[in-house]
Amino acid sequence: DDRDRVLIRTYRGPTSRWYREARAHPECVLWLGSESLPVLAQPADDPDLIAAASHGYETKYAGDPGVRGMVAGAQLPTTLELLPR
Repeated sequence: DDRDRVLIRTYRGPTSRWYREARAHPECVLWLGSESLPVLAQPADDPDLIAAASHGYETKYAGDPGVRGMVAGAQLPTTLELLPR
């Protein structure tokens, strides 16, 4: 986001496989091409973090009708913040 936080969310809601695995094993690896970055996937319970993630999706995918599904409903509580470890 605009504060250099890495916020992610699943389109498929809380039953998404990768989301369930990240919650069960929060010490994850983020792959950036061929480089790996160890991260901690932490639930973003703060409403400001959730709003920042939604804003990021709305900005990045402006005009894409699929973005509506990313910024509403059951998807909002699946917002995770990736913190370096």
